[in-house]
Amino acid sequence: MDVKTQESAGWANEAAKVAHDTVDNLREYAAKLEDNVGKKATVSAGRIGTGLEGRAKAVGEFIEANPIQAAVMAFGMGIWASRVFKSMESRQGQAGSAGKLRKAAQS
Repeated sequence: MDVKTQESAGWANEAAKVAHDTVDNLREYAAKLEDNVGKKATVSAGRIGTGLEGRAKAVGEFIEANPIQAAVMAFGMGIWASRVFKSMESRQGQAGSAGKLRKAAQS
């Protein structure tokens, strides 16, 4: 091999080593990051669960203390949810029709 080829091969080997080391460092960093995120998610889930338990207990106590008011509220929420879902369905139908009209016009 001539000198230029040897220099190029040496440079390529050094670049490959740097790239390999960088990948190894990134892999280690990603593993640590994954571990930290997992730990934080577990802690957050515990906090959320505790908060939800407290809220569920409060709702249960409200229902026991005010059964008629709770029933009326549940009925109203059911009507509201029904209207929201019907509205969403009609909007999806309109969007679908508009898309069909555009395709037909482009043909």
